[in-house]
Amino acid sequence: VGPAAIVPFCDDFGVHPIVGIAIGSLIGGLGQILIQVPLLYREGFRYRPILSFKDPGMREILLLMGPGTLPSQGSGRLDFTRYRRSGRPRMTGQELLAALPEIASIARVEIDSGNPYEVATLEEVRKLAVRVNEVLQSPEVDGVVFIQGTNTLEETAYFLTLTARSAKPVVVTGAQRPFTALSSDAQINLLDAFRVAVVP
Repeated sequence: VGPAAIVPFCDDFGVHPIVGIAIGSLIGGLGQILIQVPLLYREGFRYRPILSFKDPGMREILLLMGPGTLPSQGSGRLDFTRYRRSGRPRMTGQELLAALPEIASIARVEIDSGNPYEVATLEEVRKLAVRVNEVLQSPEVDGVVFIQGTNTLEETAYFLTLTARSAKPVVVTGAQRPFTALSSDAQINLLDAFRVAVVP
């Protein structure tokens, strides 16, 4: 009603009625704030602006990496088996995420500073479990994705099932073909790992 009351006076000031309604709405909104703020302040309410660029609906997943085929790079797109001798280093966490921008649409991903984690011995797997438990205690971390080779993937997953003291998801994934190969399963396996990890 308030903004509409300005419309008859718009012609007197040479202002279009739509602009008058907009100005009236603005004045009315500011007036409501000016009336409410002193009353809220007297009741003990203190407004603190919070500026955060993190989407509260996005879950934060920590990426841990070990050895394995998934981040490997062959000498070419047809290099399915000799990639260990390609002379190219394994892809880093940052490179994997850059190559799969779809992951950013489902999760906020942090890359663990301790990467890579070896899993060849029981002691190495124990150290991995200690790290997983350590990061899962953080209220900011909602889950973990661990990349490793498929030779012992199920053993690592079972060990972490027994030793992870958290209800948060821990997903272990790998691939049969290197990331750079044609028809590689690396990309979809990694994306699916994050899809599983964001489910509470």
